[in-house]
Amino acid sequence: MLFYLEPIVAIELLSNVRNVHVLAPLLPSLSHSVKFLGITFDSNLTYRQHVNLISQSCFCHIKLLRHIRDSLDTQTAIFVAHALTTSRLDYANSVLFG
Repeated sequence: MLFYLEPIVAIELLSNVRNVHVLAPLLPSLSHSVKFLGITFDSNLTYRQHVNLISQSCFCHIKLLRHIRDSLDTQTAIFVAHALTTSRLDYANSVLFG
């Protein structure tokens, strides 16, 4: 006999029953989005969450540049900032625009 119950309910109800298999840890929970090859797909395929995650990632990497900014000349700092952001923006271009 197989049951799917929430883990807390399963522990309470089935703690004294023998030969019952609880599948709570084996069944996946539902999600509104999924990440595949670094691209976040939501249930409506709007890419809103993916764009938000990419912009957060770019902003964080640019913010981290301020720690080494004093040791870089202006041209190198611009080159590093462009490399960090462009690689993240171009990675999913074929999916977002294709």
